[in-house]
Amino acid sequence: MAFDILSAVLSSSAVPAVMGGVLKVLRSGLPKEAAARLPERAVAGEDLERAQAILAETAARVPPDQAHSLTLEALAAAHNDAQGVRTERMRQARLTFNAAITLAIIGVLIIFSGVGLLLLRDVVAAGSLTAGVGAVTEVVSAVLFRLNHEANKSLDQVGKDLSAIEAAQIAMTLIEKIKDPKTRDEAIREAAKDLRAHHH
Repeated sequence: MAFDILSAVLSSSAVPAVMGGVLKVLRSGLPKEAAARLPERAVAGEDLERAQAILAETAARVPPDQAHSLTLEALAAAHNDAQGVRTERMRQARLTFNAAITLAIIGVLIIFSGVGLLLLRDVVAAGSLTAGVGAVTEVVSAVLFRLNHEANKSLDQVGKDLSAIEAAQIAMTLIEKIKDPKTRDEAIREAAKDLRAHHH
């Protein structure tokens, strides 16, 4: 039953790299024949779907307490992976933004100096060349701004994955406190259903 929540997180993840830790935890905790069929790492959505299918078919053979602790451990690994991906993408976004701003400023200054040469000194060749270099710099800056935009979209996706993982961790922590097995199973089903509904 606890695997339902982990499966919901797997299905909501749009960043397969975040699930590397989950697969490692599952490989160590699932029965050997199921663990051997898990993908080595998640590089595409099909890998996550395959992991979900193996998880579903193995769930009945894993004792509830072990499934619960394995789910908590896998969620913690997913959270750590997501934080790592987020940190790296934040660094990349910051670098591309700083480079784009720097190039934009340099490009504008070069364009102005080229126009100044054209107007003040009547040096057409040098002025044209300088203005052209400035224009090229502006184009490169625009490309870097586009890369920055893509990095920010990617960060948003990692943020959504982190949100789903944290919601699952909270749900599992609260469900752990329920003593009645039937009530606990129902709470797990509801939490998994909510996770799937809110993160698609």
